[in-house]
Amino acid sequence: MRNKMWTWRPWTPPFWTPKRIVWAGVVIIVLMCFFPPWSESSDGDLRGYACILSNPRWVEIGNYGPNHVGGVINTTRLTLQCVIVVLLTGCLYWTVKSKKNEA
Repeated sequence: MRNKMWTWRPWTPPFWTPKRIVWAGVVIIVLMCFFPPWSESSDGDLRGYACILSNPRWVEIGNYGPNHVGGVINTTRLTLQCVIVVLLTGCLYWTVKSKKNEA
């Protein structure tokens, strides 16, 4: 008799149900909004990602010494990221839902 050991296989259809796909999309969007992309307030250059609770500051060395530059949230990039996640989540939801209906 063979000893069957349970293994976690996230690619198998019973694991990725439509409800879990929607929840995964929601969690990803919440995390993206909690760590948004920041831009420099003066010229709009992307400065990376940081927590929403702390306004990041960068030090730039210019001709007159260090210049502390504050950041603003790059809402265009954040909106684009959220739209992409919503579209991918919807496509995955529709694919799994249609395969579930076929079976």
